[in-house]
Amino acid sequence: MNTYFKYLGLFSLTTALSLIGCDGGGGGTGGGGSTSTGGSTSTGGGTSTGGSTSTGGAGGSTSTGGAGEMGRLLGFGWASSTMTMDFLEVDRATGALSVTGALPPQPGDLFDLGQGALDPASNHLFLVVDQDLPDPVDLLEIDTATGAVLATTVLDLGGYAGVSPSAVTSTGELLALAPSPAGDTMDLVAIDPMSGSLAPKTAVPLGTWQLSGSAFDPGSDHLYLMLSDYPSLNKLLDIDGKTGQIVATTPVVMGALVDGLFDLEVNGSGEILAIAREPLGPPEDLQSIWHVVKVDRSSGELSSIGTLPGESATVGESCFDPVSNQMLLPRFDDSTLLAIDAATGAVVAQTPLLLGEYAGVSEAFVVP
Repeated sequence: MNTYFKYLGLFSLTTALSLIGCDGGGGGTGGGGSTSTGGSTSTGGGTSTGGSTSTGGAGGSTSTGGAGEMGRLLGFGWASSTMTMDFLEVDRATGALSVTGALPPQPGDLFDLGQGALDPASNHLFLVVDQDLPDPVDLLEIDTATGAVLATTVLDLGGYAGVSPSAVTSTGELLALAPSPAGDTMDLVAIDPMSGSLAPKTAVPLGTWQLSGSAFDPGSDHLYLMLSDYPSLNKLLDIDGKTGQIVATTPVVMGALVDGLFDLEVNGSGEILAIAREPLGPPEDLQSIWHVVKVDRSSGELSSIGTLPGESATVGESCFDPVSNQMLLPRFDDSTLLAIDAATGAVVAQTPLLLGEYAGVSEAFVVP
């Protein structure tokens, strides 16, 4: 999860949703339940064995604004016909998927896809795979233009339970979050892509708090972490990505109309955005109204700047397009991709996804 990267799960309703990892789309703060920073992160389950699911809609987007310039939306999907983890591009106008490449096979029957971070200088993606310990954990360097895997490095986790790449700073340092085996502490570390070593930069004491969202601001090289202590306590950590110093810790004022926060993004103006869910009704009513909210980094107050259309049981994980200044958010109920203007909070396009044989598109990110 850096400026452009968020693991975006685009799944049909028949897909079992096991939302694990940093910034889980269905396990946000407050009433949304907890998330974990260790192990693999994928909105369709940390480990995927493939399997075909139905597509979502007939394709073709419904747009309320001009198309303009847009970045390329890329991600990964398990192909049941070839038993490969394919590198995919999503056509944001039609919802169609095209194959750019495939990841090298892993030992065994399962493919454990972790988290990644995009280097904006080279447009190379650093992706972690196979965090099913004690198996080796690999860091792949992928050319996003061709889908080719340029390098594979075995990571030395030391005493950590896993590692989740978060961002590449303006100086080229690859930042990641690494939890302890007990899950009560988490370090911000720097990964050496050549040697695979992890160098701690700062400790994030968790205790009963759990990580529920994160976003990186390329303008300041600051990493923002949303921590939750179920059911209603939340705080925002502001970390200088260059020094590792925690420069601010701000309690978040949830308010009566917000039951959970999901995802964090930093828009083109440097404002922090999140997806907020209104409180659920009776236990049998799983549908809810969702809002795009601004998080005041100084006061912790939330302000709604937009409302998503209709009601949904759950949404996936967003990613940010710096070219169009849009948040891209999947809606699981009907396998639709929402494009949200990150300045106004307005939904400017709704595109049904043509998933075909793929269960979904996970670990999605945008390349300018």
